[in-house]
Amino acid sequence: MIQPDQRTEVAIKSLRNNPDFKMVVDWLVDNKVDVEKVNRIQKDDVLVRWGQGTAQALEFIITNLVSR
Repeated sequence: MIQPDQRTEVAIKSLRNNPDFKMVVDWLVDNKVDVEKVNRIQKDDVLVRWGQGTAQALEFIITNLVSR
């Protein structure tokens, strides 16, 4: 993933109070939790790294774009 430009970041942040966007954020958080659960029991190193990358990307979106 590439970091969003300033216009995209502003657009995402402007959606915070929209109830539909709140549902999207909740979906992102739920997905991050699910990825982390699967990662804890995963034995394949490649899949673990893939899951870590997914969790990191979701965490970035949730904390840097949505929660600020």
